[in-house]
Amino acid sequence: MFGFITIREGERAAIWSRTGQARIVDGPRRFIGAGVTVQPLARHAAGPEEYLVVSLKDGSTEHHRGPTAVWFDPVRNSSVRAVPLLRLDANEAVVVYRPADGRVNRRVERGPALFIPVSFCAINS
Repeated sequence: MFGFITIREGERAAIWSRTGQARIVDGPRRFIGAGVTVQPLARHAAGPEEYLVVSLKDGSTEHHRGPTAVWFDPVRNSSVRAVPLLRLDANEAVVVYRPADGRVNRRVERGPALFIPVSFCAINS
């Protein structure tokens, strides 16, 4: 692509060079592009009763508790999706098993609560 490229305010794009390198550009921004490909990036948001599951290309997963928003990064991310939190009523509980130091730890989460699974993931509150 050759000519003026405009990234609008509140938007984000990946600018791919001829050599396959990407740089992330936040709007508002206007520049001359010669031999580049522009990929608009999607913004994923989670409300107060949701969390985002971000699958990374290295095989790991991150969970981000809502309310939050994450931009899809084509270099780092495989997928991003919003998932509802598990709602536990006053008479409900969930048993969580988590490996630690060659053993398995058991924890009981009782309601009323909103529960987010955290095994093998990073949490950003």
